[in-house]
Amino acid sequence: MNTYYLPNSSTAGPDHNVGIIGWDDNATTKYTQKGAWLCKNSWGTSNIPYFYISYWDKHCCRHIDESCVSLRNVVPLAYKKVYFHDYHGWRGSLKTAKECFNKFVAANSADQYLIDVSFFTLTVNEEWEIKVYDKYTGGTLQDELASASGKIFAIGYHTVKLNHPVTLKNGDDFYIYLKVKNGALAYDRTSSPFNPLGGEKFRADALVPSKAAADQSYYRTSETSPWTDLFNYEESITVNSQKVNCKGTHNFCIKGYAIDTMPVGIQSTPFMPCNNRFNLVNYPNPFASRTSIQYSVLENSSVWIEIFTVSGRVVYSFAVQKHTSAGTFKTAWEGRDQNGKPVSDGVYYAVLRVKTGRQIVSEKLKMCMAK
Repeated sequence: MNTYYLPNSSTAGPDHNVGIIGWDDNATTKYTQKGAWLCKNSWGTSNIPYFYISYWDKHCCRHIDESCVSLRNVVPLAYKKVYFHDYHGWRGSLKTAKECFNKFVAANSADQYLIDVSFFTLTVNEEWEIKVYDKYTGGTLQDELASASGKIFAIGYHTVKLNHPVTLKNGDDFYIYLKVKNGALAYDRTSSPFNPLGGEKFRADALVPSKAAADQSYYRTSETSPWTDLFNYEESITVNSQKVNCKGTHNFCIKGYAIDTMPVGIQSTPFMPCNNRFNLVNYPNPFASRTSIQYSVLENSSVWIEIFTVSGRVVYSFAVQKHTSAGTFKTAWEGRDQNGKPVSDGVYYAVLRVKTGRQIVSEKLKMCMAK
């Protein structure tokens, strides 16, 4: 594999942009110290596909016209499925609208749970709102399943947690809606990167094509205007003096993140006020060794109850209860873990999850064991 190092004494400028895909602290180059970035060649298939550039190269990750991203404490992706239509991220900004949504269709053999959504904010101090809908009928989004909202102080890419997980079955369509107050809406489209060779000659590899389809992304310019398919948006760009039509390549930069197991843990469970929707209570509380947990449901539901420590560790899980009608129900916890061993004194949480249709709603109850 080729290695490169340009010393500070050289008068040569940077050659072209490449993607850094890794590193090797022990790689040897022409510089006296070891260490190099692993890069993917961008000149085409006729060249060696990978090469190393020394950490101490004059331009790599240092030149004013170049970009570098530092990744720290990287962990594996926490999601089973990422739903998206934008292939290259933020390539353009729609300034005439504040609302948009993407349509997705679930593709999974078993149930998935949509828990997070990501999007771009294009201005500072942006107020935003996310909603997930079950239907888009007659030009109207219907049956809200989950939501999130807030204010973000920095421009950039953000991932937010929904207030409720949304169940996704194979073939389900769902709609992720985004509204911003101040800025524009980020979209992907066919675009052109910086051309390091310059000149007027059109180069096909200076164009980054994107793709889209009808019925994927929509926007509207006011709350009373109809939704418009972004697929039909008219836009052209100029690449080396050549006009390129981008129509039919646009999609909004909205992603949905799903997992394949029921969300667990105290941190992922929204805390509801005492007068909660399921009337979740236990008696006695505090209790010495046994307490009765009571809850109410208003319709056909599947119910999960788990007992957590304050650190978020599950100590006991009840069998799933399926209720075919509304009512008030009770179950008892004997103060033991899943293996039948008595747990120690302290604070515990009973977490109730109720699934009705595609929506999962959570409730949390603080309990105290004092023998």
